Amino acid sequence: MKACPYPLSDVLPHAAPMVLLDAIDAHDDTGVRTIVRISDDSPFMNNGRVPTYVGVEYMAQTVGVFQGVNALETQEPVKVGFLLGTRKLILSTAFFDVGAILRVEALLLYSDGQIGSFDCRIFLENAVVAAARLTVYETRANALKPSRMDYES
Repeated sequence: MKACPYPLSDVLPHAAPMVLLDAIDAHDDTGVRTIVRISDDSPFMNNGRVPTYVGVEYMAQTVGVFQGVNALETQEPVKVGFLLGTRKLILSTAFFDVGAILRVEALLLYSDGQIGSFDCRIFLENAVVAAARLTVYETRANALKPSRMDYES
């Protein structure tokens, strides 16, 4: 994997406060790594801890980063994506504590251009603390343009 030349804000179509990632660590054609720093002001913080199940969103946003980086590298627009499903979810701890620095990894298993499957893991130091297989859907570039539908009564 190599360093990413794009800022997180260019590749992830989310707005604050729902940007849960802190940085892009590295990427290549088959995957991406991001960083999450758990702090007192992290979203979903409760009594100095973030529940580990929030890690599913860390993984989903990491997949979004992968899709966004690939879009920019092929000079395509960054598109909105949706998490369709989570399989094989393993959470080996109940919480992420303040001060934890998580490394989130998403590796592409399959893509048909809109539907994709990713093997995802979250590392705390060198230990895997969460893992899942995510299925995602990426919208077409014009799919979110509003269309007017008139209904007559």
